[in-house]
Amino acid sequence: MHDIRYAWRVMARQPMFAAVVIGTLTLGIGASTSMFSVVNSVLLTPLPYGDPGALVWMFGAFRSSDSAAVSPPDFVDYRSRTDAFERLGAMAIVPAAVTVMSDGAPVRLQASRVSAELMTTLGVAPSRGRDFVRADETTGSTSVIVSHRVWQDRFGGADDVIGQAIVVDNRVYTIVGVMPAGFTLPYDNFVRLTEPVDLFLPLALNDPDAQIRRFHWLRLIGRLKAVESLQHAQAQMDVIARQLAAVYPDNDTWHLRLVPLHERIVGSVRPILAILMASVTLLLLVACANVACLVLARGGARQTEFAVRGALGASPARIVRLLLVEGLSLSLAGAAAGLIVTWWTIRILKRVGPAQFPRLAAIAFDPRVIGVALLAAIVTTALFALIPAIHASRGELSAAIAPGRGSTHDRRRRTGQRALVVAQLAVSVVLLTGAGLLVRGFLRLVSIDNGFRPAGVMLSRLPLPAERYNTDAAIDRFYTQLLARLSTAPEIEAAALATAPPLAGANDSVVYRAGQPPVDARDRRFAQIRSIQGGYFATLGIPLVAGRQFDEQSDRPGTPVVAIVSRRMAHDFFGNGEPLGQQIVVDLGAHVLAQVVGVTGDVRVFGQASEAPPLVYLYARQRPAAYMQVIVRSGQASADVASALRRHVLALDPTLAVSRIDTMDALLADSVAQPRFAMLLIGTFAAVASTLTLVGLYATLAYLVAQRRREIGIRLAIGATRRDIRGLVVRQGAALVAIGVAAGMLGSVVTFRLASAFLVELGSPDLAVRVGAAALLSAASLFAVLVPATRAARVEPLTALRTD
Repeated sequence: MHDIRYAWRVMARQPMFAAVVIGTLTLGIGASTSMFSVVNSVLLTPLPYGDPGALVWMFGAFRSSDSAAVSPPDFVDYRSRTDAFERLGAMAIVPAAVTVMSDGAPVRLQASRVSAELMTTLGVAPSRGRDFVRADETTGSTSVIVSHRVWQDRFGGADDVIGQAIVVDNRVYTIVGVMPAGFTLPYDNFVRLTEPVDLFLPLALNDPDAQIRRFHWLRLIGRLKAVESLQHAQAQMDVIARQLAAVYPDNDTWHLRLVPLHERIVGSVRPILAILMASVTLLLLVACANVACLVLARGGARQTEFAVRGALGASPARIVRLLLVEGLSLSLAGAAAGLIVTWWTIRILKRVGPAQFPRLAAIAFDPRVIGVALLAAIVTTALFALIPAIHASRGELSAAIAPGRGSTHDRRRRTGQRALVVAQLAVSVVLLTGAGLLVRGFLRLVSIDNGFRPAGVMLSRLPLPAERYNTDAAIDRFYTQLLARLSTAPEIEAAALATAPPLAGANDSVVYRAGQPPVDARDRRFAQIRSIQGGYFATLGIPLVAGRQFDEQSDRPGTPVVAIVSRRMAHDFFGNGEPLGQQIVVDLGAHVLAQVVGVTGDVRVFGQASEAPPLVYLYARQRPAAYMQVIVRSGQASADVASALRRHVLALDPTLAVSRIDTMDALLADSVAQPRFAMLLIGTFAAVASTLTLVGLYATLAYLVAQRRREIGIRLAIGATRRDIRGLVVRQGAALVAIGVAAGMLGSVVTFRLASAFLVELGSPDLAVRVGAAALLSAASLFAVLVPATRAARVEPLTALRTD
């Protein structure tokens, strides 16, 4: 207790020193614990399902690298034939917007189609009622499971909610279960959930569309039996795949690829989190080195105190313990402040982090984070206080009080400080190089031409309920009338419809040239299929490079099907030949023969990070689809556009609700959100590390100048100019900067070669990035060197000699 009280008295006598040390440790510990909170919640905390280690995600694949969905018939066959799993469940790739009547008004909710026993497979039983059973997997089923939010908001948390009715898409359903609060399905990371999924509807496995093996739109999740291994389950699924391929030609080379569910959800961010955790660890080391420099400098000023204590009988161990207690007190204060920083950082990350970042909402300030902060305090104490404490315990009284003595002792201290500064500079160069790589990659990414103009474009999903729109004529009539209304609305400049606009959906299918069907499954070629209507290309700014657009008169319903293809599609399927007038076959369940009448520019429909795929545009009036999205271009606010869209939809059908409006700019920003997030984090770490390094460089040179005041005074007295003195200090500082920067440039090559082994997107630091990082840090270091150099040049010889 005596040592603790003394430590606090020392800090109170030197508040500036204590503030700088605590502030430095706050940044280092706060950043490291913040990053650990992300790693802990995303990678280390089990998934919120029962016994999550037994859950397996199943990809459909033609090749070993494929990550496709699974068709309903394949799901039924695998479920009935496997005995490696306790249960096997399935869900639709993405949720769908449905209309629910609430107090007489239509409201849009998100609903997911799921198989029987999926909730039981996940190990999450409904809090009330039951899971779906196989008898529910029929077209006529009216069972529905609702979320906890719907139960509370629309049924007031009523105890008798089971058995009550709810109208979904003009059809009456009966509530058979209520899910617990916070339950979510494990969707793919690319699924953009802007609204929670509130309804769960059973898969209709007897529906005609669910009988086509070529249509893959399910995600499979299984629960391994306790005695089974993933490898044995994979082997069994491979056997079943070969059995199915022998019966169904569409399944040739088709198989399931099994991965642990946890790996499927977080595996894509594991490498970048490892990079970020390594970066923040380097930042913590820079903070420790910075504080060690300050402690060494302060130790020089306290050399006489330690020597006197030793002369009065204090053992070296006693002095070491005293300084360790002082260091631990500073570290604990820094850890406490760092936890406050962590708490705020978690709130900010959850607010501004990319929506597709897995388990972002699960990031929490929990006891593990506090434990890591305390551990960091102990480790930092050992790193920055132990060596200076041992160093200080070796002081001698004669060396401390005699003028000109103790030079060997001081030389060791100065050497230690210089080594720490060099290490900080090297680490800062590595971090700045990493930040430079990510900035370069991000700028290159966002500068790629997507093939469309997102500015001012907004979209909203508007699927039609099958109960009321069950014919092609009814679907075509509604959408055509809606487009006619929107084209005259003053809030809207241009309007169109599409099944899957850029960045807002995917739908690939087998396509081949007429008369040249694929020989076998290996010969199949795929393209993205879009059904469009209205001024689609004009609304999105997609150029037509050859041929014509769809014409409402000549391409009306009942006429031969026509298609417009992208430049990539034309090249892949027709080479250097003329695509116009050629015929292609599109597999839409039925084989649709279409004549190519136009060619457009390529479009990166999944964002800048993906290549432009082959695209086929079909005219929606010839093949109506009941799940269109409204696309408009407008200079008005999204709220005004939403109001206009809602007004015109309700005028045509008062039972339809309009989904929320998304802007294409927001969707485009989301497509690059993860690289932007990583760039900002590493950039922040690099900036903080560089700032701490500059502080350490300044403190070291200031200390060296203070230690050499007598020498400087003598040099001035015997004829040296103040410019000579300034140059002497600048050369010392420049030498430290040069060594540290050179070591950092070399270290960046080695470090990033290791990192790129498991993070290909990081790339390798080219010469421009390394030189840029080195030049930036060197230029900033110049200011840290000039201040103590200028002070050294202002030393008065008589004052310096009289002081010593």
